Amino acid sequence: MLAYDSIKNADKDITLSGEKANKSLGKTYWNGLLVAVSPGNLVFWVSVFGTILTDSYSANGSGSFIIAAIGILTGILLHDIVLLSIVSATRKVMNRQMIKWTSIVAGLLLFGFSCYFLYEFYIDIQLYIGFSS
Repeated sequence: MLAYDSIKNADKDITLSGEKANKSLGKTYWNGLLVAVSPGNLVFWVSVFGTILTDSYSANGSGSFIIAAIGILTGILLHDIVLLSIVSATRKVMNRQMIKWTSIVAGLLLFGFSCYFLYEFYIDIQLYIGFSS
C-alpha cells in the first residue's frame, strides 16, 4: 500500500525550498503526532525497544538495562536528526521532477522488497509444512 501511494502521489503536495507551504504549523504538528502514535509505529518501537531491553535486563541486570535504554533513545534521536538533515539539504537542490521520480523509484523499491519478503515467507511456510508432515 505504501509503495502504491508513493507512486500514485509522486507529484502531489510538493513544496520546494523557499515556497510557502499550504498547511498551517498546527496542522503539521498534529499530523506528526498522529504518525508518532499510530499503531504501526508504536508496535514497531515497542517490539524493537522491548526486545533489546528485555535481553539486556535478563543478561546483565539493571545497570546494563539503563545503558541500553539510553543508547537506544540516543540512536533514535541521532537517526532522526541525520535523516531530517539529509531531507532538508536535498530538498534545497532538487526540483519537482527530481522529487517526483525519486518518489516513483522509492515506490518501486518498496514494492520489490515486499515481493521479496512475500517470497521468503512462502518458502519458509513450505519448509515448515515439509517438516511437520
